[in-house]
Amino acid sequence: MMLQSRMHKPPTMYRQVLYLAESSAGFHKIGISKHPVKRVDQLNIPGVLDMTLLHTVPAMFARKTERLIHDALQEYRVSSEWFRLPDDVIQALCEAEGEHDLLALCGVFTP
Repeated sequence: MMLQSRMHKPPTMYRQVLYLAESSAGFHKIGISKHPVKRVDQLNIPGVLDMTLLHTVPAMFARKTERLIHDALQEYRVSSEWFRLPDDVIQALCEAEGEHDLLALCGVFTP
């Protein structure tokens, strides 16, 4: 469940946010959106695939960071932006407060 404090509007210098969502079927989506709550609602198929937004991180370089995270989590990939993540990876991603934290978790170092 996502904490309400994480739902604040990101500063204007961040155009998009990275988000982690979980489906009722146990799949996880790592994506980017300007409006992650609306995006996750779009993914819902009531009674079939219920989605829950777990975490968001404001991002200045959202597409690049998303691609690096996807590459780092390749072993868990099911399809495109969909993963089946173990609990420890979910926990670590949900504790990230910024892009740098996400990249560090995935073993990517930024200058």
